[in-house]
Amino acid sequence: MMASAADRPTSWWLATLKKRARERGEAPADLSIPIAFESEAERRAAIKFFNAAYRAEESGLAQAHALAESFASTDPELSETLRLYGDEEGWHQHLLVDFLGHIGGSVEPMGKTTTLLYDLYARAKRMETILLTNLMFETIGSTTYRMALRKQEHPAVRAMLMILTRDEAFHVPLNVHFVRRALHGKSALARARLRVV
Repeated sequence: MMASAADRPTSWWLATLKKRARERGEAPADLSIPIAFESEAERRAAIKFFNAAYRAEESGLAQAHALAESFASTDPELSETLRLYGDEEGWHQHLLVDFLGHIGGSVEPMGKTTTLLYDLYARAKRMETILLTNLMFETIGSTTYRMALRKQEHPAVRAMLMILTRDEAFHVPLNVHFVRRALHGKSALARARLRVV
């Protein structure tokens, strides 16, 4: 199913992202209901979890917009698709800032391990490597949010996780499509290099 979704033309992904942008709301999670945590440790764990989500969305936004710029002159349709994908990640960021405030937290500095991970990611120069790493992050995010959603009962937490789960599941085949587009016309060496990565 993922392969067939990724096979759709860029025009389909672009039209779908435009439709999604028109339809999304500003505050889909009801933040008027307080969330009662069983302990301070549980609240801190939630803050750390959603901070990690924030950093993933922040990275996705930056990389997608940088990639959009790099394709602007050679493939305007793909460039616009990447920009709208980045905008969706930015919307998640906005939602997560509000949600973190609702649970008594805020965006916090990254730890050493997370900082090292994103620093390594930022060093990637080849288009196909960047896109493959994006695909890895989207796959991890989609799986993690789906697993977390199963254990949550509070309506606001569920609403936030449902948005992230739904959108990351959409982003996985979208990023497969991006990787395929980046590999189009590439040499056998480039493809072999990507397999190693």
